[in-house]
Amino acid sequence: MVSKTRDKLLEVARNLFMVKGVEHTTMNDIATASERGRRTIYTYFKSKREIYQAVVERESELVISRLREVVQSSVPPEEKLRSYLTIRFGILTQTQTKSRQRPDRYITGLFTRDTRRGDRIYQLALSKEADMFESLLRSGIDCGAFRADQAMRLPTLLNHTIISASASSPTQLTIEDQERIHRQLIDFIVDGILTDTNPKIQQ
Repeated sequence: MVSKTRDKLLEVARNLFMVKGVEHTTMNDIATASERGRRTIYTYFKSKREIYQAVVERESELVISRLREVVQSSVPPEEKLRSYLTIRFGILTQTQTKSRQRPDRYITGLFTRDTRRGDRIYQLALSKEADMFESLLRSGIDCGAFRADQAMRLPTLLNHTIISASASSPTQLTIEDQERIHRQLIDFIVDGILTDTNPKIQQ
C-alpha cells in the first residue's frame, strides 16, 4: 500500500510537471490531483524538490530498465549493440518531438531545456548505464566481435552526442528523417568497431 501511494503521487506529480511546469506546480496541486491530503504527501516527501528528484530518478530508471534487458539478453554482440543504440536514440527522438509539439509547456516541464535540469536527467541516466554499456562492449571484445581500440572510444562519444543533442533546440526534422539518420549512424558505429574476423566484414 505504501509503495502504491508513493507511486501514485509520483505519477501525478510527473504529469503536473509536464503540463504546468515545475515552478508552477504546488504541493496543493499534487494533493488535489492525487486525491490525497497534504499530510499524506508530506509523509512520503519533505518538499516539492524532493518529489521532483524522485520523479527524475524514476524516469531515468525507466530508461535504464529497457537498456538492461538488451545487455542481459543472449543475442550476438553486434545485434545487442544495435538494439541498445536503437533504444538510446529512440528516447532522444521522443524527447525532442515532445518538446517541439508543446514548446510553451514542455520546455518548462519535466524534460526542460534549462541546462541544469536537462543535465540532471540525462547525466543521471548516463551515469547509471555507464558500467552496463562498458560491459556490453567488453563482452563483444572478449569474444572477438569488436575491436578493442575502437569499441572503448564509444562510451565517451555516445555520451557527448546524446547530451549535446538533448541540450540543443528541438530539431525540425520529421520523426522518419530522424530515425533514418539514427539508423545510418548506428550502422556507421557498429561497422566501425567490428573486427576483421567478424563474418560480416568478410562478406
